Amino acid sequence: KNVYALKNGWGPIPALITSGTDAIPGTCVGASFYRSADGGWVLVAGSRTKLYRLIGSVWSDYTRIAGGDYNVPESDYWDFDQYGTKLIATNITDDVQVLDIDGGDTAFSALAGTPPKARYVAVVGDFVVLAALATNQRKLHNSSINSAVGWTVGTSFCDEQEFPDGAK
Repeated sequence: KNVYALKNGWGPIPALITSGTDAIPGTCVGASFYRSADGGWVLVAGSRTKLYRLIGSVWSDYTRIAGGDYNVPESDYWDFDQYGTKLIATNITDDVQVLDIDGGDTAFSALAGTPPKARYVAVVGDFVVLAALATNQRKLHNSSINSAVGWTVGTSFCDEQEFPDGAK
């Protein structure tokens, strides 16, 4: 208990520290953190209209340059997952967004290909999976194998599946 794995054993969990004194402008409707290639942490958060990245102790606006502010509905939120060096962000109304966390990106942008708008994103093995699609809440759509940008059904194992109402 209260330890984490090290290369040669176990180490104590460090005490919590304040990462900054500023909050993101507006209500936070999604936040997450990810590992960069250099072993550091990347923290992101979203409001109803913007996406932010914590740089030092300041939340920097990383909202897409093309397309303007986002439009996350009152009853919805951002969902995030990491695919290699790509951080993928989605909400039900906007195009799926991507940020290369090791590539020096200073703003999110639309994920290439034709990914459907979706409420959830998850990385499952070698696939990016988008679920609860804007066009059908019971559908999920997975990318091509080993690709976050291949979204043509029938190509390289890209597929979609509709689940019966009430399925778990």
